[in-house]
Amino acid sequence: MSADRNRHDEIERQITRALQEQPLRRAPSMLERRVLAQIESGAAAMGWRAGFAHWPVAARVLFLAASIGVVKVALSMAMWLATPLDSPAVSLQLPSQIAWLQTMFVAIGSVARTVPSIWVHVGIAILAILYAVLFGIGATAYRTMRAAH
Repeated sequence: MSADRNRHDEIERQITRALQEQPLRRAPSMLERRVLAQIESGAAAMGWRAGFAHWPVAARVLFLAASIGVVKVALSMAMWLATPLDSPAVSLQLPSQIAWLQTMFVAIGSVARTVPSIWVHVGIAILAILYAVLFGIGATAYRTMRAAH
């Protein structure tokens, strides 16, 4: 085994020496320009991939404003859908295509108010345990498949 390793090291040294003796060549100008342009575009894109903290300030402010707007609209829609149909707050007639949606949300809300809180806590605990088991199975499968390679 040692003789094979020595031979391999000697071949590696000869190849390295031969490559170092080669004259340096300049890349064609067109190729050089394309490579530099690609590097610059990649550097510009890296700022966006690096994470929110590396975004330009204007983009961060705009993103936060848009996020707050989306949350406000979502909460307004949820409150409107949770309002019972016979409430004085609902002053418009809903088209029949979406009236069932509001009725469904009102029904879900009334059922949610009647469920004991212990059931909710137990349900959340069961979901957390099932998630941990699923994560463990996935990690085990990954390690098993990765070890085979």
